[in-house]
Amino acid sequence: MKAPSPLGAAIEAAVDREIRFRRHREPVQYLACYRTAGGQVFAFERVTKSQITLWLPENEAVRLAAEKEGLFVTKSVPFPDPTKPTRYGRISSLRPIPELSDAALYRVAVTSAGQAIAVAGSLT
Repeated sequence: MKAPSPLGAAIEAAVDREIRFRRHREPVQYLACYRTAGGQVFAFERVTKSQITLWLPENEAVRLAAEKEGLFVTKSVPFPDPTKPTRYGRISSLRPIPELSDAALYRVAVTSAGQAIAVAGSLT
């Protein structure tokens, strides 16, 4: 398995320290997956160097928290191009996670562990 980038490792460590989050499954090469105490599942990429992408349930609180941090929010849906029905259209590591695989998700790129906690912490 590829080692996380320094930023990915910092975010993973920060999320691990938060009592409101629990690991949902063991990390895979490119993705770590957690759930909130309320059962909402989210994931984030682990290996990119300058920014880490969070994959979060489409939730108004998430959008507001991200925008408060000055971050862009993009809605992501699986198989977005009807002319290419086999093209998933987002990181394939999401496919084995039933709660995220076929869901509309918010994609938020963060550049610090603090931003990641602020955005993910908006999930209840």
